[in-house]
Amino acid sequence: MQQLFESLNSIHPLSPELEQELRKALKFKEVSRGKHWLKEGEICKSLVFIEEGLLKLYFEKGEKEATIAFYKEFSFVLSAQSYFGQTPSKFAIKGLESCRLWTIEQPELNRLLSRHPGFMFNMAGIIESICIGYEEHVGVMYMPAMEKYLAVLKLYPWMTGRITDKEIASYLGVTPTCLCRIRRQKYKTGR
Repeated sequence: MQQLFESLNSIHPLSPELEQELRKALKFKEVSRGKHWLKEGEICKSLVFIEEGLLKLYFEKGEKEATIAFYKEFSFVLSAQSYFGQTPSKFAIKGLESCRLWTIEQPELNRLLSRHPGFMFNMAGIIESICIGYEEHVGVMYMPAMEKYLAVLKLYPWMTGRITDKEIASYLGVTPTCLCRIRRQKYKTGR
């Protein structure tokens, strides 16, 4: 839980009262590798902080998966449209590694925001980080395949060795075979 409070305080300092109330409101959850935190069609009721592990936000289109984002330790996660509208999610959130999570349900978070208006700065920082991640993904999606791959390696060097080729291909919007060709070409050109 310490990392969560360090992350929040790095955005905006928490008052001792808010920190105490937040500690009471947070719930600890574990998600095993391959298990869902949120399934498509469920309502996203909580904001999640990853203490340890790796999650992905994705949707299925026919037999294919399209990955929107990867979230590693010390990241905040939610399905935005579902969370803010309290509507069924068009996306799923799944563990790519075993995860240790801290969660807070929307009504409890809203109560804390009304009691501690300064906490809105923390929420703005959290939403900003989530939005930046979405924009980074959209920004690379329309690049040629090799540029897309190189951009992702630069943006997220931690992916190497942690995320399977199939998952990386899903994020890039290419087939695993295409990803293999891109890597061979990168190796040949030394880029």
